[in-house]
Amino acid sequence: MKKSLLTSAKRIVAGSIIVGLTLWVIGNSVAASEVQTKKTLSNEDIVSLVKAGLSDPAIISLIERSNAQFDLGPDALVILKKSGVSNSVIEAMLGNHPVAPKTGEALLIPSAYGYYVIEDGKLLRIDPVPVTTIMGLQAGGPQTGNPGIAVDGFRDDPSIKLTSQTPTFFIYQQDINAADFHLYDLTYVETMQAYQFNMNKTNPAFFRNVYGRNYYDVLQIDLWRPHNNISVRIGPVDGKPGMYKFIPEQSLTPGKYALFSGDSVHPDNIIFATSPRRTSTAFYFEIQSAPPERTSGFSSPETKVSAGNDANEICPIKTLCQIAGGVTDIDTSSKTITVKGNNIEVSMSYDDKTKFHGTNNFEDIKVGNNVVATYTRKMVRGIVERVAMQIDLK
Repeated sequence: MKKSLLTSAKRIVAGSIIVGLTLWVIGNSVAASEVQTKKTLSNEDIVSLVKAGLSDPAIISLIERSNAQFDLGPDALVILKKSGVSNSVIEAMLGNHPVAPKTGEALLIPSAYGYYVIEDGKLLRIDPVPVTTIMGLQAGGPQTGNPGIAVDGFRDDPSIKLTSQTPTFFIYQQDINAADFHLYDLTYVETMQAYQFNMNKTNPAFFRNVYGRNYYDVLQIDLWRPHNNISVRIGPVDGKPGMYKFIPEQSLTPGKYALFSGDSVHPDNIIFATSPRRTSTAFYFEIQSAPPERTSGFSSPETKVSAGNDANEICPIKTLCQIAGGVTDIDTSSKTITVKGNNIEVSMSYDDKTKFHGTNNFEDIKVGNNVVATYTRKMVRGIVERVAMQIDLK
């Protein structure tokens, strides 16, 4: 009986030792695991895990309990996508580094689904606008309504005018793919030629038979089109699932811009196949440096204009502009006249349609004369051209 009890006691002690050792091993394994998760994850780590065949839930779990220093710029996100990283994993990477509100903006958080921008310390709701599609070539001709090759962009001026050069945008919607959004500045495209739409490499000799147009026909476009991609910092808003904040990583110079997802609108070096019935929307806005200084439909004579630097010219494209000052140069071979105001100088062309007041003909105007010149600005293949509409000799 004593021997039996002793044997049982030994078994209990041995079992306790085994349990203790097991718990010690488990405890140390967990501790080791926790130490391992302290490693700072990078984009390269995520790509390696994906290529190793780990499941999305496993990678997302690791991201959520790890320190990380991800590169989440637009170019880096494109590389991640091309490397096979899923949207779910990319969104988890974005969620690992929420964008902190700026000082004084903590309360400027949307409460309802929609699209917003912070301007002058206020949260403003904004709406996307329709993108205009211009068909360049269509099988059978432009009147057929057939699918064809097109470009797209924006007509007229945007209704959203901002003065902040680092605007903060919020997009709040379900199932948003934040990594798919892009910010571009815009350039004005007035005309293109038919051959620039020749995606199918059609022989010029057969152009009119196939498309109802000649190879070099000039087509009116008149669109503001995306030109340069601008890096944007993208991040989720804490406690707001489905809400993301978009902040440009550089100051935006005065001009027109678009924020859009996917291929809602295409860059100005892209033509694409589509139907005339295609519809899409995007955010179209303008950054203004100052309120326009214009009276009676003309820009102020003191508008800062540089004939060689269009970025400084406030007078909008396709708008009547005006400058008062002295004639500094006349080139009859190229038919151009240069007028200098108090602190501005503008060169413009003239032609048979230019009207002259105070003189019967252009030859009477000499260098040194004081004039008021009314002109228009237009964009031709990315180059600004100024054409004198009227010159008043004072």
